[in-house]
Amino acid sequence: RHQLEEARKTVFRKEVAAKLAEFEPQFEAYRNNVQQVVGMFARSDANPKAIAEFVARPEFAQGGQIAENTLHAISALKEAGARNTVISAQERVESGVRVTLIILAAGLLAFTMIGYVIAWSIRRPLRNMGETVRQLADGQLDISVPHTDFSNEIGRLAQSIEVLQSGARQMEMQRWVKTHLAALSSELQGATGFTELSQKFLSAIAPLIGLGHGVFYVFEED
Repeated sequence: RHQLEEARKTVFRKEVAAKLAEFEPQFEAYRNNVQQVVGMFARSDANPKAIAEFVARPEFAQGGQIAENTLHAISALKEAGARNTVISAQERVESGVRVTLIILAAGLLAFTMIGYVIAWSIRRPLRNMGETVRQLADGQLDISVPHTDFSNEIGRLAQSIEVLQSGARQMEMQRWVKTHLAALSSELQGATGFTELSQKFLSAIAPLIGLGHGVFYVFEED
């Protein structure tokens, strides 16, 4: 009885509880038969032959066998439940490992892609900056400096290059003015009159400023 009560504490599934409910009346019937035999032995006029015949009846052994079979069925159900629980736990662990590996692989792939995108987003502007500096060094001062609208270090670098470009343009303009001013002055110094002076001046300056036609006026008060 004590073991039966202890066993009932570990029963959670309906099929095991049903088998346990079947076992109790079977056990009680077998126990009653055993008590009846014990009572027959306890009598003063006990008849060993009658007792032996009572015990030898198929019903007597059948009751104990049925109870024992039910116990075996309960044990088998408990073992199967434990086995299924272990298998289910193993499957959950394996599934968790697979999910973890998939997440790690996906995370690694995502980080790799993000790293590539970040590296590309840095290399491409720097490559453009390098090409821009090379063109400026070759004297192409009218090109547009890219990435000046960026709000990071690339943008500040582009703005610095734009400042250098502006300074180079001013220096180039001053050089251009000085060069042609010297040539024009030298040309005008050889003029012998106003007519020749105007011809030399207009001929020299026309190609520089895209002049198509020009007239030189001399003011005379009289």
